[in-house]
Amino acid sequence: SIHNLWEKEGGSGLFPPPSLYATLNMYLLENIPLRTKNIIVFYLLCEFLASAPDDQHAKLNRQLQQFCHAFNMPPSTSKFVQGIWLLDHKEYEDSLLYLLDPSIQSDISSWQHTRIIKAFIFQGRSKLALRYLRIKRPPMLTREDVKLRLTVLLANGLISEAFEFQRLCRDQLSSHDLLSHLFLGCQQTKTMDQLLQLPFS
Repeated sequence: SIHNLWEKEGGSGLFPPPSLYATLNMYLLENIPLRTKNIIVFYLLCEFLASAPDDQHAKLNRQLQQFCHAFNMPPSTSKFVQGIWLLDHKEYEDSLLYLLDPSIQSDISSWQHTRIIKAFIFQGRSKLALRYLRIKRPPMLTREDVKLRLTVLLANGLISEAFEFQRLCRDQLSSHDLLSHLFLGCQQTKTMDQLLQLPFS
């Protein structure tokens, strides 16, 4: 795997790679899809662009575009990677602009939706998490997806909507779990008084 390769090359096994040589050696791994390798290199090129002097930005931008063309990287993929790069570097508003681009809907898997929403929440950007949720409408495949949506609603003070949402989603197995999550969220956001005004019957 890439992790093992980069560890052998003297790195931590995580991004960034320990050297350019280690980055190129990644292409020798047969069990990693070419698309994944190209995305990692593109992300690394975004790092180079950000750290370059201002007078080099135009040239490096052209090289980024050339890389995408040479490796047949669709614009949707490059926008997604740039959105993630901006999110990693705490450029939250700009990140959201990229991530909300309609062309990248099919490029984002369920687990990536979850990581993006959690990143906004954990950084205190609950309004951005809500915008992402409203526009992207990621699928709710698991109970954890439902609870994450509840968390976003509660973090934005939408207590009544959160209450109705958990009512729609709960079943015999999840009823207690979702209601407990709702109560805990209201305690954390100090909105329990609003919750207690709602009809529970």
